Amino acid sequence: MPIIVQNDMRLYYKRCGNRKQRETIVLIHSNVMDHRFFNAIIPLLSEQFHVVTYDLRGFGQSTGDTNGLTVDLYVEDLAFLIDTLKLPKVHLVGIGFGALIALNYSIKYEHRVRRMVVMSMVAFPEEEYDTIVDHRYKLTAGGTMLPEDMLKKTTLLSEDNPEYKRLCEIMYKSPLHVVMQLMILTLSNEPTNLMKLTKVPSLNLSGEREVFFPQYLIAYTAVYLPHFKHAVIPNASTYMMVDQPEITAGMITAFLQEQKKPSFEDPLAFEIEKKTRMYVENVFEKGTLEKVNRNEIQVDLLHHFRVFINGKQILYKWNQRYAKEILIFLVFHPTTTREQICESLWPELPIKIARTNLRVYLFHLKKLLNEEEPILVIDRENVQLDAEVICDAIEFIDKVKQAVLEINPDEKYKKFKSLFDELPSSGFLTSTYDDWFLLRRDKLEMELVHLTITVSKLLIQLNQYDEVEQILVEAISKFEDNEKIYDLLIDLQDELQNDEQYDYWINEKKKEWG
Repeated sequence: MPIIVQNDMRLYYKRCGNRKQRETIVLIHSNVMDHRFFNAIIPLLSEQFHVVTYDLRGFGQSTGDTNGLTVDLYVEDLAFLIDTLKLPKVHLVGIGFGALIALNYSIKYEHRVRRMVVMSMVAFPEEEYDTIVDHRYKLTAGGTMLPEDMLKKTTLLSEDNPEYKRLCEIMYKSPLHVVMQLMILTLSNEPTNLMKLTKVPSLNLSGEREVFFPQYLIAYTAVYLPHFKHAVIPNASTYMMVDQPEITAGMITAFLQEQKKPSFEDPLAFEIEKKTRMYVENVFEKGTLEKVNRNEIQVDLLHHFRVFINGKQILYKWNQRYAKEILIFLVFHPTTTREQICESLWPELPIKIARTNLRVYLFHLKKLLNEEEPILVIDRENVQLDAEVICDAIEFIDKVKQAVLEINPDEKYKKFKSLFDELPSSGFLTSTYDDWFLLRRDKLEMELVHLTITVSKLLIQLNQYDEVEQILVEAISKFEDNEKIYDLLIDLQDELQNDEQYDYWINEKKKEWG
């Protein structure tokens, strides 16, 4: 079996095609797959190239330490593969997370790469990061399972297609703790800056019917970068090489065999092409700059309710006309409708009356948020916060999710301790008691309790009993849903044979829980 070994890492690889007389392509698969992901296009590519595929660390037949994974680690794995196989200057073809590996490798080892093809990369507006992470988090049931319909979102194949069934089998064999780490790495590594940094001639491919990873930012960036090209595979989704193998392989082959772009005989034509690219870049950068320079609203909720606009605190009139309740709703739903606000804040009122009242409340809130450039944008149906929104509660929720997904014990403890110390001694997120907000708070507390118990059990295994006891005692006052924390604290005293403390905490639990 073709395996290369470095320390505790074993990389499985496979070669196809004539390796002596042809240029080499290295194919890099995405998250939740392995080297077999490219089976449909390998025979087509190997007619013209020497093709190397391999299993990323933690997938398929490749093994190694999968705690605290980083993009750089996977880049070095790729470098080890290329060096060990003594491959000459190569072409890189990567999809999804594999495209991130290819981009980073091409920047660090530019002299080793001829050309590069990247497919189905993930890019979105920065302010949507929390929303997208939350969406993926829900799809995976809090990082505990792969969504059943994941493949339906990424390929157009029917469920009874043998290739669909084969991909399902590969996907569900992928180790979940590795998948979740790579999901976070994929979402948190913005590829458009990498596209600007690489100097390797590159092609970006997108599926015409892509829905899971919108390609607008990637395509727009590729259009104005002189070393990039962009093309769309018709009638294909994320996994274009599965939906349209012949077209995908054909476009890859044509680009990799393309000769250097001929110089323009007509100076005017050359100048027009150059100026057009510059114009597109300027439009893009201007829009980005305007976005960066827009108003900033900071809403603190974790400990106390405070509002700052462009650094200046707005102190008064928050308890009038539901200003505080509406603003908090908008912080979590920056673009919403009048009807959604009414249903969430005043579900007991007839919708007509609620909408009439809301008109007055929004007028009051708009005056509170008064700036030269309006922060609250309202039309007949929609309500939007048109500002850079910073909220300590949203940032805290995101850090909790990262701590829950962390599988390295040391890193998990560090993230938990940082979160635990950030919480007040009793009561958090108490700025409003609307039902929608209380549901979010209850869910957050449930995750924090689970995290507290998980970390405490890890510390018990290390015989760090004093620290565990301190954490559990503090947690009882921090969390309302603390019955399981009482139970663990009582079990700890029993294990330590501390009869006095055992009886004390039994009585304390009875006082609170009966």
